[in-house]
Amino acid sequence: MKQNHIKYDNRRICYIKSGDVVNELSYVLAQSNEISGGPNYYVYSTKTLLEKEFNLLYLSLGQSKKSLSGISCQAKSIKKKQLKNKILTFFFSLPSLLQLYREICRFRPHHIICVKRPLLLVAYLAAKKIDACLTVSVHTDMHVKNLLNNFLETFVLFKTDSVICHGPYLKNQVIETIGTTTKVVEYNASCKDIVSLKRQQSNLLGILKNRMPITFIGRMEKTKGVYDLYEACRPLLKQDHRFVLCYAGAGSECTGIAKCAQKDNLAGQVIVFDKLEREYVAELLRYTWVAVMPTRKEFPEGRCMAAMEALAMGVPVIVPDFGPFPFLVEDEINGLLYKPNSVEYLREKLFYVKEPIIRKKLSLGASKRAHTFSETDLSYGEAVKKCINECRK
Repeated sequence: MKQNHIKYDNRRICYIKSGDVVNELSYVLAQSNEISGGPNYYVYSTKTLLEKEFNLLYLSLGQSKKSLSGISCQAKSIKKKQLKNKILTFFFSLPSLLQLYREICRFRPHHIICVKRPLLLVAYLAAKKIDACLTVSVHTDMHVKNLLNNFLETFVLFKTDSVICHGPYLKNQVIETIGTTTKVVEYNASCKDIVSLKRQQSNLLGILKNRMPITFIGRMEKTKGVYDLYEACRPLLKQDHRFVLCYAGAGSECTGIAKCAQKDNLAGQVIVFDKLEREYVAELLRYTWVAVMPTRKEFPEGRCMAAMEALAMGVPVIVPDFGPFPFLVEDEINGLLYKPNSVEYLREKLFYVKEPIIRKKLSLGASKRAHTFSETDLSYGEAVKKCINECRK
């Protein structure tokens, strides 16, 4: 797929990812400050590092068709129908996938970066058609139960020119899959932006003063363990009214958690903030007694930025002992590990960290290691540029 004959005065890069690239590019274009974390980081990092040398096209599938153009960059969202039935969704998605393929071929990039797992085959076929280099960017656990996705991902990983991985856990998975390190580049997103965000004075968070919040930050979904956390916390909340359970994140289970709290007469101690802006997330973490990421084993976690951000701010965390979490947390040092999918074991850890002397010890350990999460040797944009430069040699 390498395109050694390309004229480098008109180089084009196509970046395919999940999310809403039009909204993300719009946000990035409006910012004058550095973005070093959060959902807009990837567009910002690639745009900042590449826009002076390349023309950039960002593509994603979304709920509506829209586009946005900037200097040397543009973003397009291709409308995709989303149905509850997965089989029907697949067939109704075929026109969107064909449109994605056409957009790539029309732009004729010399290098394609693809993040979204279900779109890898489209990116691969387009790269073959236009003789472009292809980089796969791995952000989530590769050991998922979808056999078709696993097969396609493995096939494309063997064929691709390079692979970018977020952190050591995913890097190890990729190397185990393809059996070589020569085309694998590891990067680590920095959490320094959330550490440096200014303190916000907000009535929304003012209710947490003089309380001891147990905090969940992330998507409000069953596979993220939001109900496991509620069940594990319930006895502690009833026993000690100083503790409150805080959920910060959008998702399908916001209403469900609120109803559970209402039923158990815990509405005053279970707070569902929904999605918060990052400055408010930073403020919430400053109040937090312990942050909990109760991800269930069936969820393909890749790095868990929420855990990294808490640790970067010196907040101890409780996480399951699987996947990327042991790469982040040293048990009994900066946090606690528990048996995955076990409400009982999670409850034990919550009662354990309830004690001020234990919390102080873990907080000190987290603070001593906080710099490892707010610094990075290689940014995402630098990793992408490295892959582009090595491919064109």
